[in-house]
Amino acid sequence: MSYFEMDDQHFPLVTIRFTGKPTEETFEEYLQTLEALYDRGEVFGIVFDAREALNLPRSLRKRQAEWMDANAEMIEAQLAGTAFVISSAFIRSVIRAIFAIRAMPAPYTVMESIDEAEAWVRDQIREKQAA
Repeated sequence: MSYFEMDDQHFPLVTIRFTGKPTEETFEEYLQTLEALYDRGEVFGIVFDAREALNLPRSLRKRQAEWMDANAEMIEAQLAGTAFVISSAFIRSVIRAIFAIRAMPAPYTVMESIDEAEAWVRDQIREKQAA
């Protein structure tokens, strides 16, 4: 099973659904997928559907924080907002741990509903495109 699935059919709204346990290899693939989104050079927003996410090991949380740190300027310029859809208190704590290492350089929220998350991200995209 893959670690994630990306749906960019409704770009600039992108949905990334976490579907399994990450390995170093699948996590690097995920980061490369994010980089490809930024390579488009356009404003976009992301809904991270983490309802089925499994534990992200400490080493990969650190890698995520390093990637965010290295790409903070690009993220700030292009990412309108991120909505995390999380049902697990444990996974919410993982997200908080990542942001404790490196603050999110774009607006974000944590929600329980995909529909609410998509609506929030669409609003963020409209605001950033209008700015």
